[in-house]
Amino acid sequence: MEDYDVRTALLKLQDAIRSWARKYAFPYVASLEGVANTELDLVVEELGPFSSETTWDSLTKKVSFSLDKLPAIIVQASLARSVFEWIFEDPFYTVEADAYTGVSPLSEGIGMIYDRMKEVDEVEAHAWRSQMLRLLCESSDRDAQLLLHSRIERLSSSLAQYFIRSPVHALLKYPESIHAYNNRFRELEDLFLRAANLALSLWTQRTDMACYSLCKLPQFQAEDTRMEAHRLHHLDDDDRRLDGRRIILFVQPAVIAFGSVHGEHYDQWKVWAAATVLVEGTTTNESKYFTEEDEDEDHMVDV
Repeated sequence: MEDYDVRTALLKLQDAIRSWARKYAFPYVASLEGVANTELDLVVEELGPFSSETTWDSLTKKVSFSLDKLPAIIVQASLARSVFEWIFEDPFYTVEADAYTGVSPLSEGIGMIYDRMKEVDEVEAHAWRSQMLRLLCESSDRDAQLLLHSRIERLSSSLAQYFIRSPVHALLKYPESIHAYNNRFRELEDLFLRAANLALSLWTQRTDMACYSLCKLPQFQAEDTRMEAHRLHHLDDDDRRLDGRRIILFVQPAVIAFGSVHGEHYDQWKVWAAATVLVEGTTTNESKYFTEEDEDEDHMVDV
């Protein structure tokens, strides 16, 4: 895939994640009045390296916009973490057992071999990974193809079930019927399936890939191409007012590619998808930057 095509595909996936979150998250923070603080804290804790805060109260005190927008944003961040950590950061996700038991012995073993090979010869290690996955994808054996696709479908279903039952369910609207519940689940399952197929196509290339969140990008810098402020911050290209501030939430991680499709220049990197981040602020000083019009802004790509 050309870089332009990769960036377009990732943008469509990110917009699909955002669309699902906006559709199924509670639209108002008042809807969470019956949810215990311990449950809300678990939602934030589950964000892990996507959030600098560990409790609901501490996170809400750091945002600079209407709290009514927060449930959908957190659901989006939680879903993005699931998609990118469970799928895009693992070249061998196709041999995972399921989301409940974690990494399967086979997947863990292949990952360890791959990591050791990179220490010995990085170029050859990426070539091995690329060729092995490409053989799986391009096998002329019909049974092998069916097995691969069935494993991806089972994993997508398992990940969707795990996500729905995770702490983030506290921020999701209650389905009005079993039909509505099934529709919500199918859309989520399809989203994981789309992500899995895209990730597999990228891992068949010799390019290496990594997802960056707080561990790599703790502070905001407008000139850093690996990140961009959430649209609610209304930053212009030359606006530096948030530079140096702590990032409190990764709504989407950065996706960074190393090397080329020809297996060269792994010391060089390029941005396939910039991280979307929320930056620490105070509502008293910065409320002027946010308007009610933000609620309806939807710069969506056709997905």
